[in-house]
Amino acid sequence: MKKTTLCLAACAFLALFAFCCMLAWREQIPPERRTAEAEAEFAQFTAKLEDAVLKLPPNYCLGGRDPTKMTVKDRLAAFVAGPCLPIITVPGHQGTRLRVQIDCETFKNTQPGLFADCGWDTCEHGFFKRSPDKEYTLWVPRVFDSFSILSFSDRTSRCFGGLFSLVHNPKAEDPFEKFGEVPGLKVTWYGNTEQTKQDSNCGATAGEDLMSVPFEDRLCDACPAFRNMRQYLERLGYQSGLTFQNIPYDFRISVNNNKARHSLTNSIRHLSNITGKKVVIAAHSLGNLVSLQTLNEMAQEEKDKRIALFLSMAAPFTGAAKALECVLGGNPDYVVSFNFGLRIAGQRYLAQTNSVFADLIPSFNYFLFKDEPWAKELYARALLESKFDPATPEGAAFWSNYSNSSENRHLKFFPLPTERCFSGFKGRKDHCSLNMNDMLHETSAVIGDAMYDYSFKDILEVLEKHSMVTPAIRDFLTERNNSKLPWLPNPGVPTAVAFYSHLVTKTGLIYNQDPKLATEANKAYHPDGVTNTGGDDVVPTAGPLLAATKWAYEFETGVENAKPVKVLEFCSSYNQRGSFYDAEASPKSVNANEYIGVGCACQPEAGGSTSGEFCRHSTMIRDAGIMDYIGSILDANAFNPEFKDAAFVNLTEEDLLSIPQQCTHIF
Repeated sequence: MKKTTLCLAACAFLALFAFCCMLAWREQIPPERRTAEAEAEFAQFTAKLEDAVLKLPPNYCLGGRDPTKMTVKDRLAAFVAGPCLPIITVPGHQGTRLRVQIDCETFKNTQPGLFADCGWDTCEHGFFKRSPDKEYTLWVPRVFDSFSILSFSDRTSRCFGGLFSLVHNPKAEDPFEKFGEVPGLKVTWYGNTEQTKQDSNCGATAGEDLMSVPFEDRLCDACPAFRNMRQYLERLGYQSGLTFQNIPYDFRISVNNNKARHSLTNSIRHLSNITGKKVVIAAHSLGNLVSLQTLNEMAQEEKDKRIALFLSMAAPFTGAAKALECVLGGNPDYVVSFNFGLRIAGQRYLAQTNSVFADLIPSFNYFLFKDEPWAKELYARALLESKFDPATPEGAAFWSNYSNSSENRHLKFFPLPTERCFSGFKGRKDHCSLNMNDMLHETSAVIGDAMYDYSFKDILEVLEKHSMVTPAIRDFLTERNNSKLPWLPNPGVPTAVAFYSHLVTKTGLIYNQDPKLATEANKAYHPDGVTNTGGDDVVPTAGPLLAATKWAYEFETGVENAKPVKVLEFCSSYNQRGSFYDAEASPKSVNANEYIGVGCACQPEAGGSTSGEFCRHSTMIRDAGIMDYIGSILDANAFNPEFKDAAFVNLTEEDLLSIPQQCTHIF
């Protein structure tokens, strides 16, 4: 009895300790976010989130009919006859729950060191045996798993890093075979394994509740991921696998080698075929690169037939300094006090084997386009904004003259600094601006006395000399370049490029010493300083704007198959017009390039102020203002009461029930 009591007390202590650790994990944010003011901002963010769902007319996309009193076929018929478009969501890096399946004997025999690091010594099961289960949640792992990312132990970190690794096969001709699994392991998304398939919801579950713990919203405000979006869509009348589809995928693998593109292509065809309607692709972060590559590979005729809009949110089209930081000296967000968390021993595995880092590190496309007329104007505008403050008489006069000058040709759709876009954001001036640096003259890294810019040559030199990813970096970058993503190919469909600009965001890293010396000694080395710009705290504003300006210019100048671009600046009050669309016919359509301000959950009341910290890169897909706006985009007068080209009419109720259950279109 005494032993039992002691055991229970120990378990309670460990549970409390883990809970506090997760709180600490969440609070790796500036101290001001732990103030009463910050708690009030968080309360506002979550309250607006709840209101966004509850204020919706229930089942709007079904004509207000109650789906609980309808067959699946009748519900689908109501959706097809109604005003809404089908939607596909594509999550970003670390936005998909992953599972690892273990073939114990193979893993033990081929990876004995890693097997031991994970605390296992046998494949036999028993009360006193230390053997692995058949499968685990790999991302995000549970607190008490032997590969938890909350640990004081290098061994535990090595276990996670090893399980999370990829095996590079540089001689493979098939791009999908370039990166394989560690022998004895199989990693896939949650819902695609024997133990989780009943909880798949056709891929939706894999994109939400990444931590899967009580009070998740409080512990990790980004971890609910697409859960709120899915709830929002379901209240409108959407069904996963039939009118809505999330694309789960293995985010460790670079875009050019990732089968997510097949899943997305198949889902576009599936939703379009079954409803007879065009679809909206709503991508977040890395999901934008997956989506753009998919669109680049589709025939134009098919894109014109099947896709209504590409909604790009927080796209790292030019990469992010945060990714470079991860592969140089380690990610500071992975550890808290006393080196507790995922230590450098585990992070090294990720940097050396996860090829996706090549897609996310700063790209050379700033230099690639430097002689293009639209890029010259964009860079010049950024430089002029730093020189002429519209709040001064000199600045106001300059911008007044600039409005009609030859220097303002390709950015006419973007408001001038004499206009007001923001109010009450502490880190963002009220006047409209690109809020981006002159990236041609920025440094991506300063290491000792060496300075590196954003050219391909300098980025490659940084990685080869100073990073943890040295052995395979050239192959990784070759795969990125093979995808053509640095060239920002035109999507060939109407596009909305959406971004935050109100948060301080890293653009350059400063190390007094070579970080490689530290990581080779199994120590993290975080930057001694940084240079900053505007953005969403991960992606600098320049990334989305570079792509948007290029594509808008191509539409403006009549480039074949180029379509109009809407630039959506979240939290901006400028041109917050009622409808996203230019023509209100059936269906609604987009016909012109335009800047539109979109309200966000962080916007303060009149006369108030906010840090805007809760409206950032990782929480963008949970922003109530943004979800509400997506709802208005989906409400496109896309009525199809005659069920033209809608394949569901030829399917039985049993057929339709089996589609979300089997969900073969995302494999």
